[in-house]
Amino acid sequence: MSWVVEHPEPNQYQSAYQVRVSTASKLLDDGRPDVWDSGRVASPESSNVRYDGPPLEANTPYFWQVRVWDRDGRSGPYSEPVMFVTAVGDRWTATPVWDRGDSDFVFLRRAFALPDREIASAIINVTALSPESASQYVYRLYLNGEFIGCGPERGFNGINRYNTYDVTDHLKPGAPNVAAALNYTRDERKFLFQMDVRFVDGTGFTLNSDGDWMALGGDGVYVDGGNAGHGAYYQAPREFIQGPAYPFGWKRAGFDEDGWADAVEKAPIENLAASAKPNEAKFPVEPALVVETEPGRYFIDFGRSVIGGLRLTVDGDAGQKVEIRLGQELAGPQRVRYEKRTGNTYQEVWALAEGPRTLTNWGYRSFRYVELIGAPGGLGTENVQAVVVRQPFNADESFFDSSDRVLNDVWEMLKYSIKATSLDVYVDTHARERRNYEGDAYINQLSQYSVERQFAFPRYSMEYLYYRPTWPTEYKQISVMMAWNDYMYTGNADSLVDHYAVLREKTLEPFINDDYLVEKDEAVGGRYGRDLVDWPANLRDGYRFSEFNTVVNAFNYRAVALLAGIAEVVGDDREAARYSELAENLRSAINERFYDESAGTFRDGKAIDHHSLHAGVFPLALGVVGPDAVSSVAGHIVERGMRANVYGAQFFLEALYEAGRGEAALDLMSAVEGNSWGHMMYRVGATIAAEAWDQELKPNMSFSHGGWGSAPANNIPRGLFGIRPLEPAFARFQVRPQTGGLEWARIRVPTIRGSVDVDFTDAGDTFAMTVNVPVNTRADVHVPAGEAGDNVVQVNGEPREGEAEDDFIVIRDVGSGTHSFVR
Repeated sequence: MSWVVEHPEPNQYQSAYQVRVSTASKLLDDGRPDVWDSGRVASPESSNVRYDGPPLEANTPYFWQVRVWDRDGRSGPYSEPVMFVTAVGDRWTATPVWDRGDSDFVFLRRAFALPDREIASAIINVTALSPESASQYVYRLYLNGEFIGCGPERGFNGINRYNTYDVTDHLKPGAPNVAAALNYTRDERKFLFQMDVRFVDGTGFTLNSDGDWMALGGDGVYVDGGNAGHGAYYQAPREFIQGPAYPFGWKRAGFDEDGWADAVEKAPIENLAASAKPNEAKFPVEPALVVETEPGRYFIDFGRSVIGGLRLTVDGDAGQKVEIRLGQELAGPQRVRYEKRTGNTYQEVWALAEGPRTLTNWGYRSFRYVELIGAPGGLGTENVQAVVVRQPFNADESFFDSSDRVLNDVWEMLKYSIKATSLDVYVDTHARERRNYEGDAYINQLSQYSVERQFAFPRYSMEYLYYRPTWPTEYKQISVMMAWNDYMYTGNADSLVDHYAVLREKTLEPFINDDYLVEKDEAVGGRYGRDLVDWPANLRDGYRFSEFNTVVNAFNYRAVALLAGIAEVVGDDREAARYSELAENLRSAINERFYDESAGTFRDGKAIDHHSLHAGVFPLALGVVGPDAVSSVAGHIVERGMRANVYGAQFFLEALYEAGRGEAALDLMSAVEGNSWGHMMYRVGATIAAEAWDQELKPNMSFSHGGWGSAPANNIPRGLFGIRPLEPAFARFQVRPQTGGLEWARIRVPTIRGSVDVDFTDAGDTFAMTVNVPVNTRADVHVPAGEAGDNVVQVNGEPREGEAEDDFIVIRDVGSGTHSFVR
């Protein structure tokens, strides 16, 4: 359990807490917890507090709350009760079902009546197989006509995930109710549903999927129009929806089930485990523009790209055909490019039903623009919607604003990119592969931490890759980097402990030679993959591959160095010492064998007479470069300029901030020409981070590489403002702004202990900054040094001498509250 402590007074901290757990929120309101009362526990811990009461029952909702004492021994009020639900465990009583014809699309429904009693809680646990073929959800679940959710997420290690929903407010006591699901898969076809209702009087009601459910094969309604995806990357079919055959009203009570048949019971689903991420939901979005370009032909613009389907509400004639074209680019004025660069074809033909009806895609696409051809006249914004599918997102948890308009626009685009592309697991793009890659996930993870207080989704995506790794050599080491990020941002070591053995396999130790260099054929394949450096190949700055790859060696060093810390956390002291010694030897070898003093940077390999941008960027970003060479390596990469793609740009920015070159980093993030996010937005027209800077650089690029292309979303808070954890869970953190000539800026960064708010004004001869430090944290605040040469800073109006460190004056151990710093 974790909580955020708020206090109106400065320099406060939590001295104690009390947690209470109950089977009903009213019992907590009445001060009568019936499960556990921790009593007053003297502790400053406010994250990762373990439940320490009696064993909890499986498949049971509980409620918990907390109160805390401050440093002066004053207690605050209890928090509002919050529900959690335990895993089903061995209490599954439902049976998987499908239709008799084993259709790809299947409608399932179950009408039922509830007793006329007050409901205390109603919980649905549901899943379906298999999400693998289309790389997306299988079921879309409804209760009394209302959308509940879709899922499940893709699993790993043989585990099948199920979702849990609180549907207490969706049921009608003493009245007819209907549970319904529309499903699609080409693989193993099974739908599993269990709803447990608890009444206030202590009685209960359970509704299970079984042979009493009714089923209708949907392949004649959602006619398969061919793969909507690209080549080998199947993404469910283009949906040629047949309105005259659609069972309108099937999700509600009173529907005539004539033509439906009893569902067929299937064998049990093995290895079930609860979802480890937030549930996906749907969000209707109205278009920004609807124009009838000629009779029956419409052009629709949603203003920016979305991940979802199309909903069309029209009054048509039975069988009337409407051609639908979706895309993210235009083929001409008010004409949609529906044959996408990624190889997807977003063209469908829907047959309308008689009268006013609504038809909706089952699956999702990535699109901004829509063309309708052959549609009824008089359509407006109320007739066309995008049904967006994503996780809930609290936009208020982060903000950024500054004196640079381009930088502000870049931030907003990338914040939206993270929001729009968060579905079942991190992916490269929702348009083409829909695959989770370590390089994409690393950037996505840091960006998500920067814009949202969300830790479960990054962790699940990270752990997924431990067991479903991808092909690039250095991506294996990135898994170790993500594991350490997870620990530093959450303070929770469970994942490190659970997966320690797997993480140890992510280094390249089998290829380390007697000189402490990784010596490996760049295309060895198999378990250790092929070297990547950057992608596509024309954005590697001419990098020359060899068996001694500088970039691969740098990643291996970083992974080994972090494993020393991970081993210490999990209590493996012997390996911690070994990894630490090995890391130092690796670092020394890389500097000795790959660094070219005459060039002031690194060669691409040991015997390679070529000094690419990447050969300097990655060693600098990954902590390899010795202190005496940092300045020259940074100078070289600044001189080379942005010759990397958006993936390499993440490490380019990290390297510049590592070297104290904030002005060069700011120049890149706020540029509008060349390889830049400004060019991507203003010239290319991207509204979600694209796969590359421009179509000319990658003709088959996607416009939905939300994580891969989001580097400024995390480098603005972590680099420009220098807000980074120094201890796990932000117990201590730093603020170290590198303003780069920016006149003013302000930001809010969400952490597990509360929001860090920073704003600064840099007038050259004077610098002013305000920092809000959350309760239960301490901050080391770095104030850029001026020309005066002294180390005095006005802190909250009082002079205070700090420590000189590089080009900063450091005020250490700043307590909670809002503090001003003026130099």
